[in-house]
Parts: sequence; C-alpha cells; structure tokens
Amino acid sequence: MTDHIIRCSSCWDEHKTTPTKRGLRLPRGWKRHGDAVLCRQCWQARYVLRAITMRVAKPLDATWAEFRAALRDAWSDQTRLWNWLVDELYARDVRREPGMEKLPPMPTIYLYPEARERFPAISSVTVAATEQQAKLKWKARRYKVLWLSDEHLPRAKYPAPVPIPAANWSLEITDDDRRDLIVSVPLAGQRWRLRLVAGPRYKRQRRSLEAIARGDAIPAELSIYRRRAGGPDRSGRNGQQSSRQITERDAGGQRALWEVVVKIVAWLPRRDEQKRHGTLFVKTDSDSLLVALNEKDERLWIEHADHIRRIRGAILHHTRRLNRFSDDTKAEQRPVPRFASRRIAMVGKQHRRMRSWISEIAAHVVGYADRRRFAEIAYDDRDRRFVNSFPWDQLRQAIINAAEPKGISVRLVGASVDEAQKTSEPLAEEDNQ
Repeated sequence: MTDHIIRCSSCWDEHKTTPTKRGLRLPRGWKRHGDAVLCRQCWQARYVLRAITMRVAKPLDATWAEFRAALRDAWSDQTRLWNWLVDELYARDVRREPGMEKLPPMPTIYLYPEARERFPAISSVTVAATEQQAKLKWKARRYKVLWLSDEHLPRAKYPAPVPIPAANWSLEITDDDRRDLIVSVPLAGQRWRLRLVAGPRYKRQRRSLEAIARGDAIPAELSIYRRRAGGPDRSGRNGQQSSRQITERDAGGQRALWEVVVKIVAWLPRRDEQKRHGTLFVKTDSDSLLVALNEKDERLWIEHADHIRRIRGAILHHTRRLNRFSDDTKAEQRPVPRFASRRIAMVGKQHRRMRSWISEIAAHVVGYADRRRFAEIAYDDRDRRFVNSFPWDQLRQAIINAAEPKGISVRLVGASVDEAQKTSEPLAEEDNQ
C-alpha cells in the first residue's frame, strides 16, 4: 500500500496519512483553512481559541413568545438527547470483571442513526455534534465510572445548551449607523435571526465578532443556552422589565429571571509578537495585593487594592452561610430543600462577585504588560499575607487566559508551578452538563 504524505503549508513538516472521499485525512491537531494546511504548532502560533458570549437582544422576524416556545422545545429535546447518549454509551461499554488487570479500550459505538430516529425534531448537525461531545465526555470519565466507581455519569440538567456547528450558523453586521450584530441559527425546524446586545461594555466581544465577519478569525461552534440574570433589566418601555428576560421557576420552585445567551467559539488571530521584549515580574506582597518589578528589580507600580480586603469578609460570610444551609438540610428537607432557590441565588451572586474582582485585577496586570510591550510575565504568588482567604489559583489562571490572546507568555515562579498543575483547567470554561 502506497504511503500518503501530507505537508504543512508553513513549516513544510510532513506526516503520513490515509485518503478519504474528501481528500487526505488530517492528522490530529492539524487544521485546514482555505487552500492552506497547517500543523498543530503553526496553527497555534497563528490563532488562539476563544469563546465570545453575548446576550440576545431580540429575535427578528418573530416575537419573544414564539422564540421562547421554540427554545423550550429545543432545550428539552437536547437534554433528553444528551442523557440518552450517555446512558447508551454506559450500557454498551465494557464492565469490570474479576481477573481484569486494566480497563479495556472503549469499543466502537455509533449512535447517530438511532438518535436521529428517536429525536426527529433535532437537526442532524446538532445530533452529530452532541454525539461527539458525549463521546469525548464519556471517554474522559469512563475510567473513574467503570473501573474505580467513584464518579457518576455526566448527565445534563434542563436546559442543556444547543450546539450548532460552524457551517450551519452565520453572522452579519448591518450597514446602517447602528452596526447591529445579527446571527442566523437553525432551531426547532426553522431558522431564526437574532440581534445581539452590543453596547459599550461589549467592545472586546464586538471586535472579535467583527474579525469573524471580515474573515480574519475562523468561526467554530455556536451554542444557545440561558443563564441566571443578576437582576431585572429595566430597559423596556417606561422603565418596565425588558422582554429579553425569561421568568421561570428554578430547582427550588421559586421564580427567577433568566436571559438567553449565545456563545460563539472562534479561532482569533494572535497579535504580532516580534516587537515584544523583556520580562515583567509580578509578585504578591504582605502590604499590597501585587507589586510589579522590571528586570533590574525596580518597582514599576503597586496594586494596593485596599478595597479588596473586604474579599476576606465576603468569603468568610459566604462560607458560614453555606455551612448553615448544610446543617438545615436534614432528612425532612430532601431531595430538594425549601431554601434551594435562595442557596442557588446566593452562590451565583458570590461567583459573579469573585469573577468580577479577579477579572479586574487580571486586566490591570495584562493591560500594563501589553502597553509596555513586555514579552513575558513572571508571576509569583507565594506571599499571601495580604489576603489569606482568596482564590489565588483563579487569579493566576485569569492572568494566563488574559495574556494568551495578546501574545504574552506567563512564567510561573515558586509555589505557583506546583499549584498550577493541580488546577490546570481553564477558568473561562463553563461546564453546563
């Protein structure tokens, strides 16, 4: 049999491959963009994978009532599809038997035809994308479920996000003065045009979406889901609640406000790194949150962040309330306690507060490094006397995530290296399953 060779268009690296009906099969990590074929190293040197999340302002050519009805049907079908796929993968996989020394490889399981027959209302592309996601999730967890029996099946709760591959959604920007962002997505058997909220606070997201519209960025998957609103949106007529928010009951049976969100995953072009040079040394201090030094050990700036000291009180208060809720969850309060909605709202508020603080600090650090054209940030958080009860691992990961799109590398110093290996999952990803 003749060996087929595929060659990178940038570095001319060669790799053996097999032919398919559409051409040569790309090796793992290789990407094809237009006529160019790039290896993993060249692709990651040019692009960075990022998620752009924006709220839906209103559906065009339809009312909110019609769109909400379609969303409820789509989310319900998607939740049932995910759970059915996970159940079938578990049922058709191997079992640990006496005498086994290691877990056998996962058998080949093809569920697409059965899924299409069982869920005809879901589009074929969504079924295929969901099957691939379920297989990846199951492969990552099957050892702990089948062999160790210390984890449960990766089940989904309503509403499960609806994934839409890149080839089945489109983005357009209107030519008028408003320059509205409009996405077109297939949902519940028809196509919907959705206008996205794009005010001044969405400058970064807007730049990314404009890069997709120009063709500079490469779009990937789009997903539609909902998230809990922080409070009523009074942007409606005469100060009334906006129609973009959904009022539904949560897990505790209490009414809550939700907003429809579109998450667009895309490969964004990296910024030019040729003009960057030098290292910015950032470390924690006993009298301030962060101190920035240059290579001569001279102080460049100090992030006192005295207002952040109240984080300690907020964390302690939040932990105390969670412990009290746990004490109140007795046998008579199961399976869902009466105060479940209050606990969910409290946890969500605390998460949003911490995420806001951490994002603010990370933006200050990376913004200064970007403005001064530093090529590297050396981060050291061993001294934690300023605020003991603080999620330092999340701050570290937020700085890494903010620096990567700008082409700035982050080098961990001291104890940060060992702790980063323990908490290596990205902070920005949300597990909605």
